[in-house]
Amino acid sequence: MEENENNQNGPEESASADNEIQNPKIVAPNKMEVHHTHHGEKKSWRTYAWEFMMLFLAVFCSFLAEYQLEHQIERERVKKYMHDMVVNLKQDTIRVSQALQANVTTGKGLDSLREEIALAASGKGNIKRIYQLTWSYNNVNGVLFNKSALKQLENSGSLRLVDNDDLVNEIHQYYDRKVVAAEVQNTTANNAYAKCIDLWEEILDMSYLDRSLRVESTFGKPDPEADQIYQKDYDSLPDNIALLDNDPKKLRLLYNRVAEFESYIKGYNAFLRWANEDAKKLIVKIQKEYKF
Repeated sequence: MEENENNQNGPEESASADNEIQNPKIVAPNKMEVHHTHHGEKKSWRTYAWEFMMLFLAVFCSFLAEYQLEHQIERERVKKYMHDMVVNLKQDTIRVSQALQANVTTGKGLDSLREEIALAASGKGNIKRIYQLTWSYNNVNGVLFNKSALKQLENSGSLRLVDNDDLVNEIHQYYDRKVVAAEVQNTTANNAYAKCIDLWEEILDMSYLDRSLRVESTFGKPDPEADQIYQKDYDSLPDNIALLDNDPKKLRLLYNRVAEFESYIKGYNAFLRWANEDAKKLIVKIQKEYKF
């Protein structure tokens, strides 16, 4: 019987066991573990304000350092331009001195030429001498002022960085007033010279200077060969040389043109001396201001 009972209960228990295996029961624990994520402590407004202040100070100091560096670079650039200006001014004084020397000589020659023309108008002049003087003293020795440093200062806007207002005013006085005045007078003297040429072409026979007119040369470069040719033409003028037109009225007009030319050259010399004095003073003042 026991076997039968066991046989009877066996299949049920076996089926129950199989069912438990296929559908296991999930038993919830009485207490589950909870894992918390740590995000740090919450910052106060004072911390945020401090961090902002530190960031602001870092950016501001960086800006100040960059501004100071740029300012220093501009100052050094101005100093270089002022050094260049001194070089320009020294060149101007040399050129002015050379032009003055030549123009004073020309003025004296024109003075002698006027005397000979006046005598020729009365029938007593030395015609050969008129040719020689005309050939020797027939141009204006002008000065080309060097304004490169001034242009750099103005174009770069650096002139505003010159702290000494008196120095800035003197720079403008020299370049905008005295240099300009000298340049205007130079143009006037050259216009007077052009009027003389118009009459010389009517009165003088330039065929006597044929060899000299063929010469090519380079301005400012010594040319002994050309000088020899000029001198030969000068020395070979015949004693009986004549004028193309010896009309006393035309000679008187030539006298007036030469007198006008001479006066404008002397006026130009006066402006050159005026500018030259200022250039020398400006050199001293710039060197004192920038210590070079």
